Amino acid sequence: MPTKDLHTEKISRGSRTYFFDVKKSVNDGLYLKMSCSQKSHDGFEHFRLIVFERDILEFVAAVRKSAGEIQKLKQQPATVRKLRPK
Repeated sequence: MPTKDLHTEKISRGSRTYFFDVKKSVNDGLYLKMSCSQKSHDGFEHFRLIVFERDILEFVAAVRKSAGEIQKLKQQPATVRKLRPK
């Protein structure tokens, strides 16, 4: 499916590189393609996740909430950190 790239962000951290690509499909739908490229013993491993326009707000909210939980857990001593029951 041919797509049009509209915007790209790149983050490099150690052996990993993350790409955030906003694309437009042939039927004019917008979506976010997130990719991670990581060095491995055989070369590189690639992982991809696509989030469609209709789901993006809920996806971003879940990422923000999860990032907030990480920040809270980082403030606790390592011996106190536990998985919380759902």
